[in-house]
Amino acid sequence: MIVVAVIGGTAVAVALSDHLPFPGAGFALWAVAALAAVYLALGLCTRMRIWDYGSLMATVAVLVYVGGLFGDAPYVWNGASVELAACWNTMMLASVAYWVLNGAINYGMIVAWPDDQGFTD
Repeated sequence: MIVVAVIGGTAVAVALSDHLPFPGAGFALWAVAALAAVYLALGLCTRMRIWDYGSLMATVAVLVYVGGLFGDAPYVWNGASVELAACWNTMMLASVAYWVLNGAINYGMIVAWPDDQGFTD
């Protein structure tokens, strides 16, 4: 849940900046933030196993990042602040981290609530 909050928060930070990575990026970044908000609300308020649905949000975030590479991504060398560049890169790194964590959940290496894999301690 924390990784999803980081992805959503960094998407909001970039969307609110005056250095959007490409035309229409504002919509895409707000879509990532909205998907993260829905994901967090469902994760905190229900017992649904929503972990695979977060991969959609992570994929959209990485696609926005790739789009920025072909556009005007917020890096320090092209006029963005250090903080904005860090948010931009953190969005992509947290998305990849989510894919790795979701793969570990699906493979059975880690457990995420509401599953308990039969542990009763």
